Amino acid sequence: MDNPIVIGLLIVAGVIYKIYESFKEEQSKAKLRMEKLKKQAQKTINIPELPNKPTHRKDFDFANTNTLSKAERINKENADATEKYERRKAMAIKQRKELKMQIKPELEILDDQISFDLRQAIIQQAILNRPYSQY
Repeated sequence: MDNPIVIGLLIVAGVIYKIYESFKEEQSKAKLRMEKLKKQAQKTINIPELPNKPTHRKDFDFANTNTLSKAERINKENADATEKYERRKAMAIKQRKELKMQIKPELEILDDQISFDLRQAIIQQAILNRPYSQY
């Protein structure tokens, strides 16, 4: 044990082992805390059971609620969701068109005020892109 490198490696290994042990201990404490919090949350939250009564909506079909199979009900719900999506999409397109109609007159006014001279633009570009000289 006269070799200082071996002694240094043993010390480093001991420190790393202690860090690892404290890490494992903290992880186990955190796990216990999370389990305790979950149990408390489950005790405090009392979700009342909803009755299995159908909601009273205009488009609810009382006659077919018990006769439809699960697949038919899912297909009907998907069709309803698709229809709702299409209505929202159409409404969004309509709103965009209205917004464009409101913005378009402003753009026409700006186009009338701005004049573009190609010759002047080319001259300015040549001035800006000329090579730099140190004279």
